Amino acid sequence: MRTYVGDVNLSPETSYNIDAGFDWKSERAYFTPRVFYKRVKNYIQGTPLNSGAAYNFRKMQGNMIKGGGFCTANPSNPFCVPLQFSNVDAEFYGADAGFGMNVTEHIALDGTVSYVRGKRKDITDNLYRIAPLNSVINLSYYGDSDWSVSAQSMLYGKQDKVSTSNSEMRTGGYSVFNLQGRYAMKRNIVLSAGVNNILDRFYKDHLGGYNRVSTDVNGQASAVAKGARLPGQGRNFFIRVAGTF
Repeated sequence: MRTYVGDVNLSPETSYNIDAGFDWKSERAYFTPRVFYKRVKNYIQGTPLNSGAAYNFRKMQGNMIKGGGFCTANPSNPFCVPLQFSNVDAEFYGADAGFGMNVTEHIALDGTVSYVRGKRKDITDNLYRIAPLNSVINLSYYGDSDWSVSAQSMLYGKQDKVSTSNSEMRTGGYSVFNLQGRYAMKRNIVLSAGVNNILDRFYKDHLGGYNRVSTDVNGQASAVAKGARLPGQGRNFFIRVAGTF
């Protein structure tokens, strides 16, 4: 858990992009791969602040919270060092693709896969909050024109290319499985229902937040340690009705 400080003198970001790809499609299948490279001047990211009024205030605040002169004795501890939004040089590169095929007249397979790498160019470090390699795959059955059902898998790799200067935590890979059905009750009314995370799998989304509270509303200790990454959503059910007029 880090404290952030703003900077009214930040310069606007400027990016230079190169991407290439192609679209391939037949009567039964399609494939749309892309590769890209982006260079960003004045990319905005938090950087450690080791002096000045904001640093001294956080050090004093940390001593009060931790007690025992914690930040005085541990001045480089991430808890005691605020991050200031700053301009840095950065680059991104990676690839993504969409794909799909009609297995039969009623069964279709489709999905996406994506990978992005983010680096700072002013120092040897990774950028903060970059999603890991991930893919979403859907297997769908289409009945008559008014209903369908889909099984979905969401696959995420581990993310160990994290920002050292931001004390970013690594996350492991995981998979989540969802199921959804759709029924057109009338031409302009559609009923959808499903369940997400069918297996109620415990996981941590790399782009998720961090817990900032130590107790709940009843004063009981939080099930998630303060400063730990929040877990992803557990098994949940939904029903949705959509209408067009």
